[in-house]
Amino acid sequence: MVFLQPLFDWIESRFGESINHFPLVELIFHSIDQTFVYFIFWLIGRGVFLAVKKRRNSQ
Repeated sequence: MVFLQPLFDWIESRFGESINHFPLVELIFHSIDQTFVYFIFWLIGRGVFLAVKKRRNSQ
C-alpha cells in the first residue's frame, strides 16, 4: 500500500483481533489504495492528452 498504510496499520493494531473478517478489511484497503494509484496515473495521462490536444489546435 502506498497511501493508506499508516491508517491500515493503526486499524490493524487497534481492531485486528476483534474483527472476525479482518482479511476482508485488508482487501478493501488494498483496493482503495490501488484505486488512488490508478486515478493519479489517469490524471497525468489526461493532462498530457489535453496539453497535446491544445497545442495541436493552437497551430
